[in-house]
Amino acid sequence: MVKMTTEVFDNYVVLHLEGDFVGNEDVDKLRDMFRALADKHDNLIIDLKNVSYLNSTSLGALLSGNALFEKKGGKAYVCNLSDYLKNIFQITKLTLIFELYGSIQEAVDAL
Repeated sequence: MVKMTTEVFDNYVVLHLEGDFVGNEDVDKLRDMFRALADKHDNLIIDLKNVSYLNSTSLGALLSGNALFEKKGGKAYVCNLSDYLKNIFQITKLTLIFELYGSIQEAVDAL
C-alpha cells in the first residue's frame, strides 16, 4: 500500500511518497495527485525518501507529472532517492529530465 502526503509552501509544494509504486491503482492515484497539485501550484518537490521501488508505469507517471508543471512554467524536482532509485534514474536517462537532490532543502534552494 502506498501513501502520499503534501506540505504546501508559498511557491512550491512537497509531495512525500511512501511505499512501492507497482500497481495500476497506485499509479493512477499518483497521476491524479499530480493533476490536482499542478492546478494549484507552480513547482513540485517529490520526496522519494520512503520509496524503495518504482515500476516503469510509475516512472511514466513521474514524467507526466513533470510535464504538467512545465506547461505552467514550473518544474518538478526529485529528492531523497535511494542508491537503487538513483541507479534507475541514471539507466533510464531520467537524469536528463529531472534534477535530483539529496534533500528537500537542496531542492528548495534550487527553486
